[in-house]
Amino acid sequence: MSQGFTNSSGLVLPLPVSSGGTGSATGSLLALLPTGALFNLQNQTFTGTTIISAVATWTDTGVTVSITPTSATNTVLVRASINVCQTDNFDYVSFRLVRDSTAIGVGATAGSRTLATSGMFVNIAAIAITTSPLETLDSPATTSATTYKVQAFIKLGNTIYINRTLTDTNSDSFPRYVSSITVCEVKV
Repeated sequence: MSQGFTNSSGLVLPLPVSSGGTGSATGSLLALLPTGALFNLQNQTFTGTTIISAVATWTDTGVTVSITPTSATNTVLVRASINVCQTDNFDYVSFRLVRDSTAIGVGATAGSRTLATSGMFVNIAAIAITTSPLETLDSPATTSATTYKVQAFIKLGNTIYINRTLTDTNSDSFPRYVSSITVCEVKV
């Protein structure tokens, strides 16, 4: 069976096969990719749980992935989805994408406002479970290993639970969830 990919013109381009039997794209093959082609996809699912109750501090959620770009001029498409249970009313929970230690894909500076990629607000006295999507196109300008992650920020000090409910009893009434992050290099 031949390994390869189909370019935008429908031409099947073969991938060289190493002696170990796995396909790997080489520099000459990468040069054939059209502008905007997606490749070098990396994904990490996070099935663990995290409890965050730090006040007004960006805290790692456990959702993280690494990629090594093949060219410093290429961009990286970053997509993440995080499942959160928030337990108290009238509190904002913000999420942001981070490349190594730099926040990316956040809102514009406006006074002392928190800069985030996405977020949620609970305005009822109840427990809310929600999925928060995050996405940005980043320009890391490197060919070194780069780590992307999701961080959370709680303004009023309430507690959030990643991938679980407030009550974590072993019962089908209290589900567990999965969060994920995917990065993909985009040829420029």
